[in-house]
Amino acid sequence: MKNPKQFFVLLFVTLIIFISTPVSELKGDIIFTYPPEAKFSFFPQTGVAPLKVQFFNQSSSIATSLFWDFGDPFSEEGNSIEVHPSHTYNKAGTYYVTLMCGTCSQSDTATGVVTVLPFSESGVEFVAAPRSGSVGTEVQFTNLTPGEFDKFLWDFGDETSSAEEDPVHVYTDSGTYTVSLTLMDPYGEYTETKETYIEITTSPVITVEFAAAPRTGPAGTEVQFVNLTPGEFDDKFLWDFGDETSSTDEDPTHVYADSGTYTVSLTLMDSYGEYTETKESYIEVTTGSAIEVEFMAAPRTGPTGTEVQFTNFTPGEFDKFLWDFGDETSSTEEDPAHFYADPGIYTVSLTLMDSYGYYTKTEDNYIQVLAPPAGVVEFAGAPQNGSPGTEVHFVNLTPGFTAEDCKFLWDFGDGSSSTEEDPVHIYTHCGTFDVSLTLWNSYGYYTKTEDNYITISPSDFEFTWAPQTGAVDTDVQFIN
Repeated sequence: MKNPKQFFVLLFVTLIIFISTPVSELKGDIIFTYPPEAKFSFFPQTGVAPLKVQFFNQSSSIATSLFWDFGDPFSEEGNSIEVHPSHTYNKAGTYYVTLMCGTCSQSDTATGVVTVLPFSESGVEFVAAPRSGSVGTEVQFTNLTPGEFDKFLWDFGDETSSAEEDPVHVYTDSGTYTVSLTLMDPYGEYTETKETYIEITTSPVITVEFAAAPRTGPAGTEVQFVNLTPGEFDDKFLWDFGDETSSTDEDPTHVYADSGTYTVSLTLMDSYGEYTETKESYIEVTTGSAIEVEFMAAPRTGPTGTEVQFTNFTPGEFDKFLWDFGDETSSTEEDPAHFYADPGIYTVSLTLMDSYGYYTKTEDNYIQVLAPPAGVVEFAGAPQNGSPGTEVHFVNLTPGFTAEDCKFLWDFGDGSSSTEEDPVHIYTHCGTFDVSLTLWNSYGYYTKTEDNYITISPSDFEFTWAPQTGAVDTDVQFIN
């Protein structure tokens, strides 16, 4: 037998030649072939239609071709040749997914089952507008239920119905009506009923309401009057400003030339009649110079909890300040900061006071506070186990968050990160790694962390050799 060292060197060189030589040039050698192994995972495995499922190919690396069959006869895109495709199932049912991988001479298949559940009855939702009015009011009904349904049945509560998805209905008699919507698909019927949902009166009950700003100021102050009465009034309005002047505009402005206290009235007219509201001693005009109140706020739009800085820019000196932030809170500081706790659109006013009187400016719909959308961050990665050098594909599965309207930050747990939506990362050393995904848009930040999500272990076979370089006929020692 030859020297053991020479034998191992000869075996190692032979393996290198075998691996690097094209098959067509191997003559007289034994060629070992291994069939490809098909394997995949997917998430989620079950859910309510429409259900988007992400598939991850985990087949052996020798496979040179892939073919996915999603088992969905209802879709025109029922198959794919992508490595890690996704598919949306729009109808409830059990779907058998097949992955076939192959080489030029051999193939293998793997299967999985996706379960799509029928729609839940508790999810039926609809709205109507307007919900109150007089006889003859036209009401628009709108189905807000997600998903696809074969049939619709509205019961308007007045012994009439409709099979349209979003019908319009006219109530011909006064009363209070209960409305229901029934949705139908191959799996059943789902109904939502709203008691005493629509109120129809014999003739409109009108309560006239209006406002003015500022209500106090020196002679020459311009006062903005606004009609706040709901409904339509044939475009006929009559304002009496109390100083022997009037206007037929809906929202007029008026300048009081003389000091005094004025009573203001607004009369509205429609086909049913006239409706009037009078406010005694509503406007107070003092002597002194006219003051134009000016202020600003920043930022004017943001999520709940945003700190808004308000600043008075009115020239001159004033004894007192009164800010109304529109959320039932106020401040007497000149330049206050304010936190809005609830989403909504807020009207802000600033009133200044000096020895001559009061001066007010109101900015309607001035601050917009947004609420974050409902939803939980979801992601997946595959494979979750491997050796150093393993390439892991990560996929964002959070509904409503795409690269067009938000930003992404992945933390792979090994000191590296990515801002791509669906990144690929290579782990270079062994360990167990936590993975987190943070999403953010104009509403705020949302984060999910998966502890011990990726495990990288040593390879099954490790060896070293020395020396790694040398002259011809050098003995090389290989150590397992």
